[in-house]
Amino acid sequence: MNSIRLFYPMISVIMGILKIKKGKKQAPSLACSVACLHKSIVMITFPVEESKPITQNFYNKCINKIQFHMLSCSCGHRGCLKIHGYYRRKVKTPEGSFMLVVCRVKCSVCGKTHAILPSSLVPYSQISLVCCCQILSALCEGENVNSVCEEYPEVDENNVKSVIRRYRKHWRERLRSCREDFRSLRDVILACFSHYSAQFMQIRGTVNLLHQKTTRHYTNFLPA
Repeated sequence: MNSIRLFYPMISVIMGILKIKKGKKQAPSLACSVACLHKSIVMITFPVEESKPITQNFYNKCINKIQFHMLSCSCGHRGCLKIHGYYRRKVKTPEGSFMLVVCRVKCSVCGKTHAILPSSLVPYSQISLVCCCQILSALCEGENVNSVCEEYPEVDENNVKSVIRRYRKHWRERLRSCREDFRSLRDVILACFSHYSAQFMQIRGTVNLLHQKTTRHYTNFLPA
């Protein structure tokens, strides 16, 4: 039951969007994302199954299976990224919160650094993508949006309000403007990277590159 809810939370969100009959609005400009290309920090996101729990061990296994020589920098060069260091970021899960040690790589050509994140995380947010989608699903279905707090003890009502506010302000019109047939969360993720170079629910303008090439032993969930 949980896996079904984790895999399809965005369908009800998209259906809720399509039912809203309002005048056409132009999607918010993402010029800030383009402007960030000259900055030193870029994100690289690798695809994982939404239902996989976020743990340090899972993250480490994914990093170990990535072929770093296949990673591309935003400057256009490939095979130039080397591990540069690590940093910690807080992640809220159903089991509680913990500090995830995230790998950072650096381009030997342009000097940009790249944080490597799984697609189950939202950059600069402690709330996972799945948790965000559960909140939005409850919102569009008219259910209690705060019910997610029971599953995620570290997520409070202020976090829930922040997720809803972020969606309405930054992402509702962007999804409408994509004009695509969203059937699952993976479709939404692909569209957001394709149109905006950003993860769904990401609010900062840092450029985010989706890395889809993995080793043959590492399952890429994006292709249906």
